[in-house]
Amino acid sequence: MLAAADVPANVLAGLRKLTGTALSELKDRIARRQPVLMLPLFDNQYYESGGAMVRAVVEFLDSNGSAFAAYELAEGERFKTRDENLSRISSDNLKNIFREANVE
Repeated sequence: MLAAADVPANVLAGLRKLTGTALSELKDRIARRQPVLMLPLFDNQYYESGGAMVRAVVEFLDSNGSAFAAYELAEGERFKTRDENLSRISSDNLKNIFREANVE
């Protein structure tokens, strides 16, 4: 989830390119403070296709100085009903998770 509703055009364009999500949908999600990506991490689909995109999005946002947050939700849990403070994953922790996933 991006932290600011006023996201620069170059960041929106980059997210569109990386995720394939329409600009209007990205703007809507950001305005409603909803996740730009909502994917299961480290299942078979992640390793087949999603992992590279998630990493690219995190690296892109970091390199552009965009404030964002990542959250861990239990299976079947929905973001809009989740207490954001209980499941936030820091950018550094997320990068460490990615790094460790490459080791195994």
